[in-house]
Amino acid sequence: MIRRTAACMVLLVAFTACSGGPSGGDDGVGEAPDAAEDVAPDDSGEVDDEDGGEADGASDGESITDDATTTDEGVDAPAPLRVLFIGNSYTYQNDLPGRVELLAASDAAGPVIDAESIAIGGARLMDHLATATTVAAIHDGGWDFVVLQGQSVEPVADPAGFAYGAAGLATEIAAAGVEALFFETWARRAGDALYAESWSGGTPAAMQAGLRQGYQDAADAAGGRMVPVGDAWERTLADHPSIVLFDADGSHPSAAGTYLAACVFYSVLTGRRLTAIGGAPAGLSEPDAAALRAVAEGAVFP
Repeated sequence: MIRRTAACMVLLVAFTACSGGPSGGDDGVGEAPDAAEDVAPDDSGEVDDEDGGEADGASDGESITDDATTTDEGVDAPAPLRVLFIGNSYTYQNDLPGRVELLAASDAAGPVIDAESIAIGGARLMDHLATATTVAAIHDGGWDFVVLQGQSVEPVADPAGFAYGAAGLATEIAAAGVEALFFETWARRAGDALYAESWSGGTPAAMQAGLRQGYQDAADAAGGRMVPVGDAWERTLADHPSIVLFDADGSHPSAAGTYLAACVFYSVLTGRRLTAIGGAPAGLSEPDAAALRAVAEGAVFP
């Protein structure tokens, strides 16, 4: 599989690292995301993740290709589900697309998933809409689904800008004949400095409600679906507080947080429950992995 990375495009090949927001995130401490400089390339032509990392990958000259779909017996196998994630460091941290692929590979009765991504540190949906290579990838990739993930607090800090970017990208996705999925993200950890901002709602519960509403409204307007990762995150914090979902910054996902998100995505993409999947990724115990799968399944199949 080829995942491309350039100044404004990341098509990741292996398990890497995805977007944040103000205060240890992707667009400055304590400020609403409102400036295009969040994703402006530096003089080298690379886009810096504002948490100090860069999304690394292959050259612009590479193309997106389909995986082979022929079995060892020469019989055509079902074509894989092809999924394009468009987002930022919440998508590329711990390689969420790659984790979704691994879940699919562990479910013998489920489909193969070919997941690729365009992920820019700090990017808002309007930034992706203004990037010609992103729009071209929507039309040229032969996708079954395109996932949209905005800047971490964009739906609550800049709802009009979020709606504009979501609607514009959804129009391109519809023109390509693909289903749009909207990645509901999670609220910042309790105690984050952003809760002093009036637009935050003041608490994780209020921020989560705003994120949920923003993504659901965008999905409804586009005729797409919301992927309830934030709802599963909120439920995990309530029911399994010992499982650490946040990275040290209180914004980005830990390995457990990415695993939870991948489980939610797998059930939404395939319509399958997670009962056939076992084991645990590195750094996560099997009981905790099982608990996260149960929460994810409950969020998708309430």
